[in-house]
Amino acid sequence: MQPHVGVTCWLLVLSTLGQNRLVAGGCSRRCCRGRDLSCSTTDWRMDRVYGKCYCDEDCVKTKDCCFDYFTECPAQDCAVSDWSFWSSCTKPCQPSVRVRVRHIEQRPSNSG
Repeated sequence: MQPHVGVTCWLLVLSTLGQNRLVAGGCSRRCCRGRDLSCSTTDWRMDRVYGKCYCDEDCVKTKDCCFDYFTECPAQDCAVSDWSFWSSCTKPCQPSVRVRVRHIEQRPSNSG
């Protein structure tokens, strides 16, 4: 094997390992509700300190989010159903209350 081929292969291995590190690091596949102390990893924080960082909703308030929190855990707003039809009158031709409702289909998350 020629020397430059071995160096090329070694650089390819290092490059691949580095890419896997970037994919698996930070908040990748971790997004937790509220304050969850188990929702943490060791990586770069937003304040440029390397150490324990969090991927929970409260990390924004406590300023200890991982560097990729906002890209991996984007805010999701609440989603609600359409309004229902109006309810019928309780007593015809008399003052009464009519109601219509809608339901929460998706609760907000990540400060949405």
